[in-house]
Amino acid sequence: FQGRLDPGAVLVLHSDGLSDRWSPADFPGLFRRRPSTIAGHILTQAGVRRDDAGILVARAATP
Repeated sequence: FQGRLDPGAVLVLHSDGLSDRWSPADFPGLFRRRPSTIAGHILTQAGVRRDDAGILVARAATP
């Protein structure tokens, strides 16, 4: 996969176990936080303690 993100944009990649458990609209303002905080919040809210869910959150660098 190749693509460009606008500076400051947030990219969230996750396993299929999370697809139906969260939506960006459910967390207003979440993407202004640090990527590690975003990932933790999504995993906590999705309730995946017994699932092997994976998540990667990255923010595009700003010039």
